[in-house]
Amino acid sequence: MYASGEEAMVGDVVQGSGGRGQVLTVTQSGLGGQETAMVQWTTPLEKVPGISERPAPVTVATRSLTLVCRNRPTQN
Repeated sequence: MYASGEEAMVGDVVQGSGGRGQVLTVTQSGLGGQETAMVQWTTPLEKVPGISERPAPVTVATRSLTLVCRNRPTQN
């Protein structure tokens, strides 16, 4: 569950300490059932002046994230 109370779902666009990113997976972990999400940050980081790259996906607690928008799967 995100900080705002919404249920975490794969594909969500979220805001967190790494900037803006997309949720790749959602997992229950630990005895307390703390929920975590694997997030691919889309905000580029500057490695050296003039050169930026997208950071690797990281696992973060969902309650530290804010839902920006929910991506809806397209139907054929």
